[in-house]
Amino acid sequence: MATNEELRLKIFMCFINFSEENRRITKMAQALGVEKYEMSRQVAQLEKEGYVDRSDPRSPKLTEKGRKLAEGYARRMELAQNHLIYEGVPKEEARHDAIMLTLYCGDKTFENIQRMEETLRMKEIFADKPNFSGREFSEEINEGHYTFPFIIYREKVKKGNNISMANKGFAHPCEVIVGEGGGFVLLKAVDMDEISGFSGLKMKGRVRHLKYFDGKQFIEAAVNGDFIQIPLDYFQFHSIGDDSLNRILHGSICLKMCCSVGQVHMPESTAIFTLFVH
Repeated sequence: MATNEELRLKIFMCFINFSEENRRITKMAQALGVEKYEMSRQVAQLEKEGYVDRSDPRSPKLTEKGRKLAEGYARRMELAQNHLIYEGVPKEEARHDAIMLTLYCGDKTFENIQRMEETLRMKEIFADKPNFSGREFSEEINEGHYTFPFIIYREKVKKGNNISMANKGFAHPCEVIVGEGGGFVLLKAVDMDEISGFSGLKMKGRVRHLKYFDGKQFIEAAVNGDFIQIPLDYFQFHSIGDDSLNRILHGSICLKMCCSVGQVHMPESTAIFTLFVH
């Protein structure tokens, strides 16, 4: 038997999903499998709380306040149900459990679910595109802020290691910001500890300058304090994997950087920055 909270949620869903004719007390009671008197009591309570307008008793409707709440519930329901189905929960169970998630999970949980759903959508969009540009990527995904893991590779393998020292020079993960004007990767430069090959002492290093390759030449990246911006337009993406669950999108761009270690300024080096959408 549904709890009072579950029944209220279902009534809100009836109001936004049913036609005017089917939003009558009798019709909604039949649809939800409850007695007519119970439906009348619930709708009267919603009217008292300012969610329902019953100026026409035969055709109650949501107030602006009620519609706003109902649409919020509907967004949560859709997110939760899609997420559960993606995780392998049968459709009917997912529908029921989505009600529980909608009612009792906090905003942070739904923010995480929404990020996961958007990541899955990204992978599905590019399922049939083994290669695509960063501009295509930023045009297809929804505006917002995302975080992705990344690795900075050396241009050439050194002593069996292809990870650049600069990989330690930025906070992980990176942030990707997409808006109307396009998107960019935002990196935060941090101090990195390195052992001097000459003295054996631990020394602090930091990335001082960064350039990115735009397909023709290396361009100085925009810097704001510790933060460095790289436009997504110039990334080259590859889609790897046969299904959405296991598919990985990785986007790469060639960089040139200068690092300092202690008082020593290292020569400019070339590296490959790669972010992963998985």
